[in-house]
Amino acid sequence: MNKSYFLLLILICVFTCISAHADDCTISSGNLRGGSVSPTNAASTTHVYTASTITHASIISCLSKTNNTYSGTVTTTLTLAGSNIDSSSSVTNNGMTYYKIVNTGNEFVDNFAYVYFSATDNNTAGTPSTTLPSMVSNGNSWTMYSSATGRATQGLKLTPTFYFSKVPTSSISQNIIWGTLNFSVVYNGTTYNNAPTLYTTINFTPVSTKTCSVADASVTLPTTNISALSTSGSDAGRTGFTITATCSSGLASTSMTGVMLDANNVSNSTYLLSNTGTATDVSVKLYDTSNTAIPLGGSGSSFTFGTTSSSTTPTVSKSFYAVYHRNGSTTLAAGTVKSQATLSLFYN
Repeated sequence: MNKSYFLLLILICVFTCISAHADDCTISSGNLRGGSVSPTNAASTTHVYTASTITHASIISCLSKTNNTYSGTVTTTLTLAGSNIDSSSSVTNNGMTYYKIVNTGNEFVDNFAYVYFSATDNNTAGTPSTTLPSMVSNGNSWTMYSSATGRATQGLKLTPTFYFSKVPTSSISQNIIWGTLNFSVVYNGTTYNNAPTLYTTINFTPVSTKTCSVADASVTLPTTNISALSTSGSDAGRTGFTITATCSSGLASTSMTGVMLDANNVSNSTYLLSNTGTATDVSVKLYDTSNTAIPLGGSGSSFTFGTTSSSTTPTVSKSFYAVYHRNGSTTLAAGTVKSQATLSLFYN
């Protein structure tokens, strides 16, 4: 199926490009990736990651139609449509406004990452520019050109800065969709349109002295008769386990916070991990040693994990219990129960 789809895209591009080339215009199709960037931070500003400029080029090329010799016009608008940016949620840090990143599929980014960017046309001089806060105040949109002449525009340059409300302790690589760039070039009675979605792969690497790693853990609950779960909300099969994080020297004696995510439903913000087994009306629920239920972080919920040791290789451990939990939403039936969770650690 993937092979057929790929061949179909090639055929569409061939026919489109031949037609456009005949009129000296070339139009790129589909999403346009601006490569990848690796934002950097410093030990004193671990919440903020600054990236180099990202260039999205060759979106539409009608250079001979829109320069000063010809009468072609170009209209270009950047919008947040289809982006990973929630313009309704923001934070301010050192006088700069950052907007929430959402729906990337990465639990840490979706819960704690914000972005600011400046944008300019892909020309080298005399180009219009904007910022993300300016776009938000203008209805999530920026008109770069409106029926302009003398502009051989091809793309967009974007310079982002990221803010994490909680500091990551492990590397993250994630695609971020910036929005949709709408192009319209009119020349000699013909209109050339394009509206690609712009995205970039962002590689976040924390300060090397402030990272942590957590070993995978597998927990096996005992075989249990369904009669132990006869009432809605009941628990059974209580099984203990411990998770240990090993951190770098810069995180000695540091208070750590955890976010537990349902690996089968990262937006899950309940206390019940999804069951992908065959049993019905049964979930897995986690508690700490004080019998406090562990919230799942689909909506940003977190919990205290502990304080690292003061050694040169700091460690921190936390003990949990896993139980079978009767949901009470449908008929109880015996079978297998399988759940998976991911744990992210951070510090303030």
